[in-house]
Parts: sequence; structure tokens; C-alpha cells
Amino acid sequence: MVNMRRIRSLSVLLAVGLCGGSAGPDTLKTHGIFTSNMVLQRDKPIVVWGWAGPGQKVSVRFGEERAEATAGGGAGRWEVTFPARPAEATGRKLMVTSGDKTIEMDNILVGDVWVMNGQSNMAFPLAKVHEADMEMAAATVPLLRRVDIDPNESEKPETDIPAAKLKGWTVCTPQTAGDFSAIGYVFGSRLQQALQVPIGIIDNARGGAAIESLVPPHKFKEHPLAAAYKADLDRRIAAFDEDAAV
Repeated sequence: MVNMRRIRSLSVLLAVGLCGGSAGPDTLKTHGIFTSNMVLQRDKPIVVWGWAGPGQKVSVRFGEERAEATAGGGAGRWEVTFPARPAEATGRKLMVTSGDKTIEMDNILVGDVWVMNGQSNMAFPLAKVHEADMEMAAATVPLLRRVDIDPNESEKPETDIPAAKLKGWTVCTPQTAGDFSAIGYVFGSRLQQALQVPIGIIDNARGGAAIESLVPPHKFKEHPLAAAYKADLDRRIAAFDEDAAV
């Protein structure tokens, strides 16, 4: 797992290998990762972003704080930054408004956010482990939340996650714990008990996944071996014949 305290915002990871697009002129939306029940990283600036019609004013309110931005460029992307906060276990609202359109999200906490990136053993659900019923029956952990990203790989960096590929943030209860990754649940629930702060798990585990999928493409240029790997990968992608492979 990768702790998000070392990353400025979720945008670094979620813009790599995830499909999506931009908003139309009459549309207001946030990046798909922002939903009710989510956990935001403590002690780091809180970055919220999305899309609206180019030139439209966007107002974002988190708790009692408010920030404004203007959607720019052809895609109409906007972004606001709130000051860093300590851990907060009291749920707050996140409201995004532009013109007569409003997006409202509830029960948002501030704590530690971790990204689960691994292969099939990392993705293996709690419901399938030995004596899972006993573990699930005790899984009332309201300060543990999880968001699940379904397979939607892309060979190029994308800007958003398709709604059909993203399950919103879920609060851990005996009814929902079975869908958590077994490793993610054990790790997250024990960490929450130890630290007594909200814990968010971004479940992007995938059978056969490679750690390189979490590295922004430009970072490969910073080391000769990584640069050589990226060059070889680019060559193989360019030479790939989908029809021949099928």
C-alpha cells in the first residue's frame, strides 16, 4: 500500500491509467473520486477539482470554508485548494455550485488515505476467507471507508474515472465488510483502532498489476534505468497489433 501523505493530492495517482473525460458547457461535475462518505488526507492541503463550462464560476464549500475558481481551457477544468486540516471524525458537507447547479456530498471525514495496488491476493475479498462470518459480524468500524475502482486500464494518462467503473465510498459495517479486500480490511481496521483517526482505502488492486502503473509517466525520466524501461514500453505499445493479438 502507498500512503497518500507523501502525495500532494489524489490527482497524481488518479490521472494515470484511468479512463474519463471532461464536462460539457452546461455540466458541472467533480472528479469521480469525490463522493459522500469519503476520507480526505489530513495535514496536507485539500485539493478538490472537476469540470464545468469554460469560463463558468465555481464555488466550493467544505464545512465552513469556501473557495472559488473559474473553469478554464477547452475542457473547463477547475480546481480549488483548502488549507490542511488535522484528523476529523465528524462528518462534513462538501458542496460544489456553479450557476443553478449544485453537487452536495455528505459525511466526509479527514484522516489517513491509503492506496491498495496489488494483484489477486490483494483484491481477494473478506467474504471468502476462512470463518469470514465471525470477522464480518464484528466489522462495525464507521471511521473506516473504502472506494473500489473496477478494471478500466488505459495505455495513456486520463483525467477521470468512468462512473460505471467506480463504486462510491462505503462505510465499513457488518453488511458491507464482505466486499472489502481481506488485506485492506485487516490493515485498515487495525490501523484505525491503533491511530484513532479515520482511515480511507482506495482499492485499485488488480490481478497481474505492476507497480509501474502507479508511477506518473514523467517520473521515469529521472533515472536512466527507469527511462530505458519506459522507452522499451513505448516501443512495444507502438508495435502492438490488436487484431493479430486477438
